[in-house]
Amino acid sequence: MNALFPLPRILLKQGSIPSQTIDALRSHGIDLSPTQVLQLETHRKEQLAEHERFEFDTWGLCVLLEELASSETICPNEFADVAQSAITLFYEVRDAVDHAISDEDIAESIVSEIVQKQGCIECLDSYELASSPLFKQPSLAEELMQDAAEMTYCWNSEDWEYDEYASGWDGEAWEDDCE
Repeated sequence: MNALFPLPRILLKQGSIPSQTIDALRSHGIDLSPTQVLQLETHRKEQLAEHERFEFDTWGLCVLLEELASSETICPNEFADVAQSAITLFYEVRDAVDHAISDEDIAESIVSEIVQKQGCIECLDSYELASSPLFKQPSLAEELMQDAAEMTYCWNSEDWEYDEYASGWDGEAWEDDCE
């Protein structure tokens, strides 16, 4: 947490894990104590402050916790510790990927990587996750646009690079204009 700007007490006192999420965790055999719930809520708020983020709801956190609970590789006794590490990883990845990628996609990616690593969350790297093909956004050259006549156009940045020796639009040489 940023030492210059500690979290206000009112933010630390507000609850952030809704009862529906707690019930969903219980349905998967995860029974968190009030102390563990408070630790997760506080850890989330500290991560928000550290990453200079502000959230109006806890949807991303709830999705992450429910995804973690539904995986079979995490022991219920270790759930709170793994969830804290996953929250840290979640906000690191959230900072590194495009804002158009949903929290649900990030949470699913984290949980699938945890499953692939047989529950070893310490083996995960936020930069590896962020560079995953799942989070790859199309480049300008890959973005397609379709007009009303259903003609498809592809933006290719190379077409717009300056080259004084390139041929003109209709194949004419630029030096023809200077003559």
